[in-house]
Amino acid sequence: MNSKRELDMAITDAAVCDDDVETVFGRRWGGQVFRLQEPHLAALHHGRYVALDIQDDYVAYPQLVPGEGA
Repeated sequence: MNSKRELDMAITDAAVCDDDVETVFGRRWGGQVFRLQEPHLAALHHGRYVALDIQDDYVAYPQLVPGEGA
């Protein structure tokens, strides 16, 4: 799997959502794909957050860094 990793984030060519597999972060036991649509991207471009429910256990809040997003 091709990837570029920075701390706790990575850009990859494919999503791995199977149980007990090797990922860019090491072995993981599950995964999830979030499909962002235009309203989500617009919210990020306006300084808002998109709350992501991570397998009914955690919440992640992606944020667009001003001047660095396309």
